[in-house]
Amino acid sequence: MGNPLAPTAPTSIEIQIPSQAIEVGLIFRKIEQLAQAKAKVKTLKELQQNILEKDYEYSTDKTLLDERKEKLATEKARVLNTPEASQVSIKISEAKEEAKEIEESLNNHLEAYNAKTGKTVLEGDGKKVFLVKKVKLASGQLSLFSEQ
Repeated sequence: MGNPLAPTAPTSIEIQIPSQAIEVGLIFRKIEQLAQAKAKVKTLKELQQNILEKDYEYSTDKTLLDERKEKLATEKARVLNTPEASQVSIKISEAKEEAKEIEESLNNHLEAYNAKTGKTVLEGDGKKVFLVKKVKLASGQLSLFSEQ
């Protein structure tokens, strides 16, 4: 399964299932193992954080860094409130919205292409694009398997 201490996305889990018949019990066991592994990572990270916070030099440097970050955030807000920066921020929001709309449209076309043809590869103009569908647990479902 890879490194159990590697960071993972908290809201979804990708599970690879063999092409044979799906055994629900096996899936639930794997989900439970994953929940336990993530709980272990969380506990170890908390332990590590406690060790760091107990170190005087680290704590002092962290406090200084936090103060500088706060000052930097204040300065950033001041600069971003200028008319020039405000105009750019508006343009950024518009460009993001346009990209989001194009992506949604593209996804709709890809889903329709896949449903119509059953193909997971698109070829044209000397390019090959692979379509991928991920099966995930719904957000929050992993917590059902965590020990409480």
